Amino acid sequence: MKTLRILLSVILVLAIALPCDASNDRKTRKKLKKEGLTEVALPLSGPEYRSNKDYYRATQVGEGMDITLARKIATLNARNELASEIKTQISTLSKNYVSGSAVGSDKAYSAKFEEMTYAIVDEILQGSYIKDEKAYQKEDRSYRLYVCVEMPKQELLQKFENTISQKDEAKLEGDIDKFMEEFKKMVLKEE
Repeated sequence: MKTLRILLSVILVLAIALPCDASNDRKTRKKLKKEGLTEVALPLSGPEYRSNKDYYRATQVGEGMDITLARKIATLNARNELASEIKTQISTLSKNYVSGSAVGSDKAYSAKFEEMTYAIVDEILQGSYIKDEKAYQKEDRSYRLYVCVEMPKQELLQKFENTISQKDEAKLEGDIDKFMEEFKKMVLKEE
């Protein structure tokens, strides 16, 4: 008997709550329509398309008269966004590393080191992968293509470590092992 009462109570609450939710949803849609706003679905925008503890990811769009051009533009834009995300993280780390090293007062070394790390990132990101893509044809017969590009963080770290250890500039009076340790901590932190 007690179970039946609980079940009836739950059903009653749901019967009251659901129409209220639908009513609020209609009111919201009317308000947005009045303001001239329409919700737009963004392809490749869910959590599986965002950077996380294992991958750097970026999604971008490209448009062109043929699908190949649209794909190239979208992929280039996504890789540039990925590079920007990584470079932003590296910038602070590089400045801290150089200022804490024996050559911390040498501004030329600092600029050269940061430039070198950026060049390495650009080189490495050429190996990023296309995770997913969605293509749409517009009324004018041109194409809009969305691309999500990803780079496994472990792979980025390995390639970065291999490349930086081969650079003579990085060996100049600096403790590259200390930099790489801090870089690994930064990259592998959970986002």
